[in-house]
Amino acid sequence: MIKLLFVILYLFTNTSILTYSREINWERYWNEYSKYSNSIQKWSKFYNLDSNIVKAVISWESNWTPKARGIPPSCRGLMQVNGGSFNPDDNIRQGCSILSKNLIIFKDYYKALIGYNAGTGNAKKIIKSGKKWHYSTKVLQIAYTLSKLDHEIISKYINFKGLIQ
Repeated sequence: MIKLLFVILYLFTNTSILTYSREINWERYWNEYSKYSNSIQKWSKFYNLDSNIVKAVISWESNWTPKARGIPPSCRGLMQVNGGSFNPDDNIRQGCSILSKNLIIFKDYYKALIGYNAGTGNAKKIIKSGKKWHYSTKVLQIAYTLSKLDHEIISKYINFKGLIQ
């Protein structure tokens, strides 16, 4: 058990694993995820998407803030959908729909995420040019990290951490 706690502490303090150029607040992730987990699972399954990718998009785009506004200001909600709803369930549905359409067009998540971030037309130009796309790389890194973390163990760690602060 002690060994497991050290592994968890290492994951939460090792910047090479969990730090990106935009800081992800992992404690906020664990606190907020449960509010939207049903919607994420429902729409990920409906649109045949990896739920870790959807969680990573939400983490990167809005840091789990349902009333978030982006640039341009018409980008709204958890998934920063252009013209999207502030209602979390609707916003997750809208974002999953867009990501799914891009996945059908581009056939892999890296390219689909370029489409999600830059728009389908721009994504075709970016992909053709061979340019690397920072957004896709970072979202996939977050998704990979999420796929390796055990939610039950980490939630116990967060609760334990709260007791010792």
